[in-house]
Amino acid sequence: KLSKNNIDESFVWTELIEGLSESLDEPAIVETPASVDFADYNCTIVLSHFRSHDTAGFNGAVKQTAVISTAPETASRLSAGQCPLDVLAENAKETVDGLDGHILYINVMDRTTVESAGVALPESNTYDIGILASYDPVALDQACIDLIAILREGAPLLSHIEACSGLSALTYGEQIGLG
Repeated sequence: KLSKNNIDESFVWTELIEGLSESLDEPAIVETPASVDFADYNCTIVLSHFRSHDTAGFNGAVKQTAVISTAPETASRLSAGQCPLDVLAENAKETVDGLDGHILYINVMDRTTVESAGVALPESNTYDIGILASYDPVALDQACIDLIAILREGAPLLSHIEACSGLSALTYGEQIGLG
């Protein structure tokens, strides 16, 4: 099952989605993960646009996997600032356990920028890095953060992640065996 959540059709990597969907035995692109019984499929691909997030610090594999487990509840609590980041890791772990680990995580680092209240900073502050994939959501998100850390343009996003305590979900996720 290819889960597509909040994907802007104007992004260059929409071709990736189409190619993945065509390569699957039972292709499906899901806009709303809660409407799908993921147990009906032998694998899941979690595709995330790695970028800033007002509450979690960043949107990546761990956050997207958490939203799959309890999509409406987690998403609404997170957007309201009421979802502690350790809950994200726990929800993601619940999803991973429920899917027996048959998940490929893909983070697309295209038009990456810092957003404030859902509004991106000026276009000059965006940058494209590429596409990363892993079977480990914690390692994947950490690799994205490491790549941002070596970019001079990445300083605002790193500051934003730190200000939101965004790395705590990764630290806790590692502690509970998420990745």
